[in-house]
Amino acid sequence: APEGVQLWKVSVDGRRAERVGHGDRPSWPAWMPDQHLACIVMAGGRPRLAAPCDAAPVVMTPDVDVVGPLAITPDGAAAYFASPNDRGFVDLWRLDRATARATRITGFSRDTYAPSVARDGTVLFRTQSYRTHVAEWRDGQSRPLTSYQAETPWWHPTRPWVSVTYG
Repeated sequence: APEGVQLWKVSVDGRRAERVGHGDRPSWPAWMPDQHLACIVMAGGRPRLAAPCDAAPVVMTPDVDVVGPLAITPDGAAAYFASPNDRGFVDLWRLDRATARATRITGFSRDTYAPSVARDGTVLFRTQSYRTHVAEWRDGQSRPLTSYQAETPWWHPTRPWVSVTYG
């Protein structure tokens, strides 16, 4: 829209449409048990959780940025989201909606994000644990050529050199 991004809830048959997310740049909608949508909005230049999406953003303790996707528990008591850590990755967090207390629930060496909550309250999330190396196959044996994350090997056509992508 001319005034910026909008979030709309549209009936399956397309006959009813309702604008939801009246905050700044609503994103990552998630259904709440009462059929309202929670979402992430920008507030003071920082991404915050609004639940429902057209309400004022939640003031959490501690005050952390919110990264989607979001997930809301079946009883609506908690929300799950990712938030950046000081190592340059994201950790999974749980917000107790009654107290506005946010608790970090993961602290892995890589990203943890994209929560989903089952009916019984079980939380599934994505964790990034990416390990790869380049190996050679010679005389029926595989031997690693790199001890760091590397892929996409390419042998030089005339020299005993190999190039790889790193990271």
